[in-house]
Amino acid sequence: MNVIILAAGEDYLSTKNNQYPLCLTEYKGQSIIQHISNSIDFDNDKALFIFQEKHIRKYHLSAIVELLSSNKAKVSSIPDNTAGAAASALLGAVKLDQTKPLLVISSNQLTDIDYTQLS
Repeated sequence: MNVIILAAGEDYLSTKNNQYPLCLTEYKGQSIIQHISNSIDFDNDKALFIFQEKHIRKYHLSAIVELLSSNKAKVSSIPDNTAGAAASALLGAVKLDQTKPLLVISSNQLTDIDYTQLS
């Protein structure tokens, strides 16, 4: 299965200061992006994290994804805001195998779903 994790819009910034990616906010001792990563089977699924280029550079998001996925997930950048989550997902989806199912995850929400059971 292909998995896209969206974290590229301005809605993905913390509302406290609008400068910090929400996916790096801690919940129960782990960042949100780590909670999401713990639910993905990086050995069997192709995961693609989508961030804005400026956030990748400023917060070293590529390095964080590499650590969380043991270098098995990819990072895709978008230059700036898109028309929304669907547009961002489409920009990433063209880089994935079109014959496999696609799961799109928003990085500004936590669920108790074990995504590994969906494949």
